[in-house]
Amino acid sequence: MSRLILAIEDDQGISQLYQSIFSEAGYQVELMEFKPADVHFIGQLQPDLVLSDWGLEQQQLNWNFLNAMHHTPSTTHIPIVVCTALSLKLNALGERLNAREIKVLEKPFDIDELLTLVETTIGERELCLLN
Repeated sequence: MSRLILAIEDDQGISQLYQSIFSEAGYQVELMEFKPADVHFIGQLQPDLVLSDWGLEQQQLNWNFLNAMHHTPSTTHIPIVVCTALSLKLNALGERLNAREIKVLEKPFDIDELLTLVETTIGERELCLLN
């Protein structure tokens, strides 16, 4: 059974890119817009990984989403990778996300780097579930 990635992204072009990249790599892909994301739906979906956009205008919604994911029993174990173009604030933002064990990928990103990060993150989750 292939692994499922949930990509949360408002930009249609980037969503289509994710669909293409991950499908070609053998993943199932579910796309969702951030409005904010429905954590209960994510809990029912049970993706192997959530890839979420982090935009400047949605800072508080992003933190609310991460808190909801962390505090909802059906989603607390799902790894999250944040993609952002906020390189100016990435150091402080990166430290806060790192404290929550959330990986960060800066846009624009290299496709191979994205796939490696996703595979590594899913692999780490699977190791944790085995222990």
